[in-house]
Amino acid sequence: MGLMVKAWMTLGLALAAAGCTDEEPLPPPPDPPRVPVQTCFAPEGMGNPQTIEDAVRLINALEPPVTVPCFLESLDRPMVVEASKSIQSAQPAYGPNNPRFLIHRGELVITAVPKGDGRDIVEFSAAVPTIPSVSIKGELTFPVTEELPLDAAYNQILSTEVSGTKCAHCHIGEETTDRTEAEGAYLSFRLDTLRRNRVDPEYIDWFYGECDPEREPDRCAVLDSILGFGEVVHIPLDDSPTTQPGQEF
Repeated sequence: MGLMVKAWMTLGLALAAAGCTDEEPLPPPPDPPRVPVQTCFAPEGMGNPQTIEDAVRLINALEPPVTVPCFLESLDRPMVVEASKSIQSAQPAYGPNNPRFLIHRGELVITAVPKGDGRDIVEFSAAVPTIPSVSIKGELTFPVTEELPLDAAYNQILSTEVSGTKCAHCHIGEETTDRTEAEGAYLSFRLDTLRRNRVDPEYIDWFYGECDPEREPDRCAVLDSILGFGEVVHIPLDDSPTTQPGQEF
């Protein structure tokens, strides 16, 4: 080998060692994915509630105290979800990294947020098939420490100031309904907020992957309960099974 060839080889090795080549350095290898451990399981046949009363029955069947993550992780998979960054709600999103999740179970929608004022509340919305723009609403505060009556979710939203519910401040057209198993339910129109506030599924996957349970155990527990433990289906806005395009709850 000639002296000139040796010189060029030596220079190339030196440049590579100094990081002076045109190629970008490879990113560090990813950490092993976090695998959450499921601790709450629905009794057989109860993990897919189709009505607000079914959801109350499931909560009553779980070991108390029942937390928001416990209730949500007990739901059957796949988990069919949408997410909204809207703050126009009694259960507002806490920024795009902590959206309001809408979990679809047939005609029932269950909502939860991982952080913020509404993190201890689960809201419910039952569609009325013959009137697509309205829903029957309810909510429950967690943890649940004792057995609930079937009308608990309806009772919690009753107004102490006027006849009807607290939801009537934002949802127009409220009226009583006999379309539920338990008495005391009200229906009202949905809000047109989802289209402009929907959080992209890829962004959801990113912030979920970034959640550190050592720093934010409560937030990560809610995200795990929705996005972990099995298949997640992010549905396109216009294919929403229980809402008209752009409507939320």
